[in-house]
This record gives sequence, C-alpha cells and structure tokens, in this order.
Amino acid sequence: MEAFLINYGLLAVFVCAMVEADVVPVLAGVVAHLGYFDFIEAIAVAAAGALIGDCVWFYLGHARSERIRRSWLYARAGKLTESLDRRFGKWLIPASHVIYGTRVATMTLSGI
Repeated sequence: MEAFLINYGLLAVFVCAMVEADVVPVLAGVVAHLGYFDFIEAIAVAAAGALIGDCVWFYLGHARSERIRRSWLYARAGKLTESLDRRFGKWLIPASHVIYGTRVATMTLSGI
C-alpha cells in the first residue's frame, strides 16, 4: 500500500480514503514523513477523501433504501441496527470513525 501511495501520490490518498478511512491517513502520514509529499497536504487530502466517501455511502443508502430494506441481510440485521440508531442516535456517526470496520455500514444505514 505504501508503494501505491508513493507512485500515485495525493490522488491515491484521496481515493483510498474514500473507501478505507481508517488506515489510509496513517499510511499517508508515514509516506509524508518519508518526504514524498507534505504532511499537512496528506492529512487534508485524506480527511477530504473520508468526508466525500461518507457522503457517497450515505447517498447510496438513501437512494437505494427500498432495495436494501428488501434484502436478506437487512432482514437479519435490521432490528439490531434500528435499535442501535434509536439508542445512540447521531453519536453513531463519529463512533463509526473510532470503531474499525463500521464506517461504511454506519453511513449506509444512516442514509436508509
């Protein structure tokens, strides 16, 4: 991953942060520390990629909410996610950035 970020630069940081915003900012900081690009730019681009990624996942959940609600996966996990949403409300969104692997699901379910 580090070689990929070195070869493609800040564009790679942006695109990768849209999909996976947990490890990519750390790797971008490492690559910036090695001198391949500026640290502030790397963190700003990673943050922008994570924000845009969150918006895209939210929009996909919103635009495809009926289809998602009819899926077998939502039938299995829907009650749990709705109860977590009622219990924690808007605090689920910042918590999803702290709990590894929950960001995409939280943004998509928040859109629903």
